[in-house]
Amino acid sequence: MERRSLLYAVNMGMLISFILCALTGILKWPGLIPKLGLTYQSLPFPEITLIHDWSGLVLCILAAIHIRIHWNWMIIMTKRMFLERRRSDE
Repeated sequence: MERRSLLYAVNMGMLISFILCALTGILKWPGLIPKLGLTYQSLPFPEITLIHDWSGLVLCILAAIHIRIHWNWMIIMTKRMFLERRRSDE
């Protein structure tokens, strides 16, 4: 797979996983359901929990891949920042 296509797929996967994890996390927020006028029995909590758990796991895996893809850039930027700071301290 071409690098650009891989980056796009990883980023889109992270976005979708984040949205699913965030929305299901909000639904699982303690005390929120009664304040919305709903009951815990009115929502499919086993499915919400399953989506939340899996989307969080997928997000972590994709984040690790994202960091691996950008590792060399991160090293270069870290070195550059330390060199610039050292120069400004002199």
